[in-house]
Amino acid sequence: MTQYIEFTADLLAQVGENIALTKEMAHAHSCCNEGGKHLHYCTMYKGKRYITSEEQREQAGRAYAINKAAAVAAIGEKLVFVGMGMNYESRYEDDVCNHRIRTEIVNPEGRRFFIEVCTGRGENMHITHVVDRDQEDEYNLKAQEYRNKIEQAGGFWKIGKGHPLYENYQIYMGQPYYWYKKDDWFSLNAKFTYANVLKLVNNLFDCNFTEMAVDYYHLNTDDYVSTSPSQLVTA
Repeated sequence: MTQYIEFTADLLAQVGENIALTKEMAHAHSCCNEGGKHLHYCTMYKGKRYITSEEQREQAGRAYAINKAAAVAAIGEKLVFVGMGMNYESRYEDDVCNHRIRTEIVNPEGRRFFIEVCTGRGENMHITHVVDRDQEDEYNLKAQEYRNKIEQAGGFWKIGKGHPLYENYQIYMGQPYYWYKKDDWFSLNAKFTYANVLKLVNNLFDCNFTEMAVDYYHLNTDDYVSTSPSQLVTA
């Protein structure tokens, strides 16, 4: 039988300051009886299940919003990834310590990109996504433009394969933006370290980041973009 325990006074006093506890309490899930009636919320924290009231959940939600705003304000010109996977204990010096990280990037020329990096085999990193966001927008717009023209011409069934409208539509459905500079990263053999991820981003996207961080507790990629400094500043 699942066991739920009450929060101690000490833990409740940590809401706001303890960022891990605050996040988990703010996102506490509902627990119901066999008939689907809500009983209480549950906060999962350090392997234990804590009974959480609506008031406690709302209190944590307010503290979480404050912490999140502070995290966004502190980004500046840092390269900040969202920790999408679970954190883990460091395996070696400079280990990223999160199984899957991602971020949206704007380089000094104003071009937009997306990248996701994961743990791979052994100590090496595995790059799962490198997306040219500007080209993605361009191709989606052109694909829709040709779809509209095809519909005006009677639809796909009428024009058939080989028609110029159909062929152009297929070009813009090709989605090459998912493989930006593929040859530079697809078979990359590099350790999953902060230094190597930072170097990868700067090289791929012509950026000048000097500092990298991973935020597991506050951010998602809709909250911000990592905006590169216009110049590389060295000590």
